[in-house]
Amino acid sequence: GGAVPFHHFIIEVVLTNMVLNGLILGVLAVGAGVIVTRVKAVQKQFAVLHQFTEAYKAKKPIAEVLQDPKVYFSGVGHVVVHLAGTEGKVSSGLVQTAINEELDHLEHHFKASYEVPNFIVDGLITLGLTGTFIDLLETMLGISAMLGGINAGGSGDMTEAIVGLIGELQKPLAGMGTAFSASLFGLIGSVTLGMMMLALKYSVDEFMSNMRRYINTVTEHDIEESSGKRISPKELMAAKGGVSESFL
Repeated sequence: GGAVPFHHFIIEVVLTNMVLNGLILGVLAVGAGVIVTRVKAVQKQFAVLHQFTEAYKAKKPIAEVLQDPKVYFSGVGHVVVHLAGTEGKVSSGLVQTAINEELDHLEHHFKASYEVPNFIVDGLITLGLTGTFIDLLETMLGISAMLGGINAGGSGDMTEAIVGLIGELQKPLAGMGTAFSASLFGLIGSVTLGMMMLALKYSVDEFMSNMRRYINTVTEHDIEESSGKRISPKELMAAKGGVSESFL
C-alpha cells in the first residue's frame, strides 16, 4: 500500500536493472510463499486439534477419532495416540514421558521450519548490499573512464568540455541511483518478511499452548498411596510427587 504512490519510480528503477531488482523481488515473493505455506501447516494442526476438542466434548473415544488417517499421521495425532489406550487416565510415568517427548518433538518440528524463512530474510539484505556494491563499482569505473577521456582530449573549448562532462556524468549517477534502489528493495523486503515471520511464530506459540492445555484437560493423573487409595485429580494438585513438574 505504501508503494502505490511511488509506483512510477519503482517501475522505472526495476526496468533500469531488471536482473538485480527482479531477483530481489522474486526472492521476496518466494519468501512470502514459504511463510504462508508454514502458516497453513500450523492451521491444519489447529483444525485437527479442534477436531479432538470437539470429540472430547462429545465424549467420543480418542481411538475412534484416530481412525482418520489425516488425523492419525498429524502432529497432534502422534501426541494423543498415547492416550488412546488409557482413555485419558495416565498413571504411568512412561506414558507421561512419551507425551512429553512427542510435544517437544512437535514444537521442535515447527521451530525448525523457521530456518528457511529466516535465511531468506537475511538473504534479501545481502542481495541488496551486493547489488549496491556492484553498481557502485560500475559507477566508479564509469567516472574513471570519463575523466580519463577528458584528460586525453587535451586543450579545447572549455564550454564544450563542461557540456560533455555533464552528459557523461548522467550515466554514472543513474547507476548510483540503481545501486541504492537495490538496498532499498532488500531492506523493505526483509522488513516485510520479518513481519510475516511474527505471524508465523505467534501461530506456533498459540498452537503449542492450546495443545498442552488440551492434553492437561483430557488427562487424569492418578497416583496411589502406600495404602492403595486412589487420589483424584483435584487431590493430586495438592499432593507432592506423582507426576513431573514439566508435564504439569
